[in-house]
Amino acid sequence: MSRYQVEIAAGKLAIETTQELVGLSELLGFASRQNPNRSFLFVSKVLGKYIPVRPAIFRKQCARLAATAGAVEGPLCVMGLAETATGLGHGIFAALKEKKPELEAFYCHSTRCRSSQMPLAFQFNESHSHAVNHLLYEPFPPFQRIFKEARSLVLVDDEITTGRTLTQLARAYLALNPHIQQIYFLSLVSWLSPEREAIIEKDLGCRLKVSALLKGRFSFDQNPLYFKQFPQPYAMPDASLPVRMDLGRRGIAETHPHHFLPKISKLALPEQPLLVLGTGECNYLPFLLAEQLEQQGQDVLFLSTGQSPMIVDGAIKSRMEVSDHHQRGLQHYLYNLPQGRHIIVVYESAEIMQQHQLPSSLSAQKVHLHA
Repeated sequence: MSRYQVEIAAGKLAIETTQELVGLSELLGFASRQNPNRSFLFVSKVLGKYIPVRPAIFRKQCARLAATAGAVEGPLCVMGLAETATGLGHGIFAALKEKKPELEAFYCHSTRCRSSQMPLAFQFNESHSHAVNHLLYEPFPPFQRIFKEARSLVLVDDEITTGRTLTQLARAYLALNPHIQQIYFLSLVSWLSPEREAIIEKDLGCRLKVSALLKGRFSFDQNPLYFKQFPQPYAMPDASLPVRMDLGRRGIAETHPHHFLPKISKLALPEQPLLVLGTGECNYLPFLLAEQLEQQGQDVLFLSTGQSPMIVDGAIKSRMEVSDHHQRGLQHYLYNLPQGRHIIVVYESAEIMQQHQLPSSLSAQKVHLHA
């Protein structure tokens, strides 16, 4: 067991780890959130969400985390949580399929992009988040049978504190699919005690395995002087621009869907280091583009915009406010933007790319995914 003390503007964290397949300092940073429900954040160093990361590191940690699940049987449904774990979930799905190519499975993720034209499977809540509501759309017809008859369910998030959110998701899904025999909670970090895991397993009435690269427990001593103006309560209006469903919101079975990516040969790449920038929930495909560039010998990092409001503190060295690329009037942020790199901003559609002003403010190149 290892012990750590961390001080941030919001207060003090006391951490005890019981398992470190990856060292805490390699896996996590810490920051203060503008959130009345939870004022601290465990900031992943390997996701490319708030801290830039090399694509090979993200791919390596996806494989490590998938391996902790052991032999997963199909039919299988893998779900990632928006927005931080949409890319991680797809990466876990890819790693599971690579280990067992014959696995009958598909991947989908929750979303905070509402589209009234699309049928919902269910909704669930993330009570501590700045944005409480999650939507899960009905999968496309080719995935309906697995969705309703899967025997295994893998739920992926970047960090598990109490397990309430994943438990709500699992309950909602079990109401639609009573055939599930085994549920997996996969996360980079889990703070669940064995006793808490047993309670969740009993609650779900199904075998549960919780796997993580780092496990332990923590306590937080709130700084009574910490106060930052909180953003307006998050609403979930319909997106003004079309929301793509073929990248994971209604299911995808491809592990490396490179056909969506712009051709590297058509990119204007200067002779300088690169940064590939994803946008919101669209981050696995931008990661794939960064990975392709890295495999061609480019010095490239991957990062993404996000909606979680944080202050410049701890692992957050810089912050830029960004307009909502779906034109819902919601605030987005870009953290820890590295300097001296040519930036390629990746959008899920040409229409979104044409409307968003972020590339102009960054003097960045902009590209969009193909249909």
